[in-house]
Amino acid sequence: MLNIFQFLKYVSLIISIFLVLRMLRKYRRVKAISKKNCLIGIFFPVLILIVYSVIIGTSLPPNVLFLLFVFGLVLGLFQGKKTKIWIESNLPRAQNTVWFLVIWAISYALTHLLIAVGSSMSMNVGIGTMSLTTAIALGTQGNIMVRLSKLKASPQPVHAAAVPMPQTGISGTSSPEVNNKTRYCSECGHEVFQNDRFCRSCGRDVPKR
Repeated sequence: MLNIFQFLKYVSLIISIFLVLRMLRKYRRVKAISKKNCLIGIFFPVLILIVYSVIIGTSLPPNVLFLLFVFGLVLGLFQGKKTKIWIESNLPRAQNTVWFLVIWAISYALTHLLIAVGSSMSMNVGIGTMSLTTAIALGTQGNIMVRLSKLKASPQPVHAAAVPMPQTGISGTSSPEVNNKTRYCSECGHEVFQNDRFCRSCGRDVPKR
């Protein structure tokens, strides 16, 4: 007969599988971003880490915690760099890449390794796993926030007004006007010029007008 702890273990496993499947289905969705969202994504993990460390504490050595934090920060910065950011309809957008899954898998494996080691040695390693995940959030959101600031701060090119072409020899027919409307790549947000077939930044095909 199952006891309450075994029951909770199975329920937790089912919930974890559900959350992983949900993440795999939605991680590539395009989402709106802002500096406020980035700051919230940094503030709450850091706050929880501080509160946990004050109330619960840890038995891990400080140098191990430092290494975990630095490793998580490097992973977060890399993930933030690989996140696609662009402006669409005057609003900043972001989309995760496959590197999101790679870094999530590394974090997940390392977290469970720490838990296994802590259980075998009767050590409180919760602060270690939180240091790793907090550093990943800090690196990711910080990188995205900096890139977002640069993207918004980039001066928009000034284009000359459309100049009508002279009339052709055929009656009632004139040459088309020069199209100077600015377009941006839907993949990386880089400016796309009138005759470009591919984005000069990421190489994505540019749809014809």
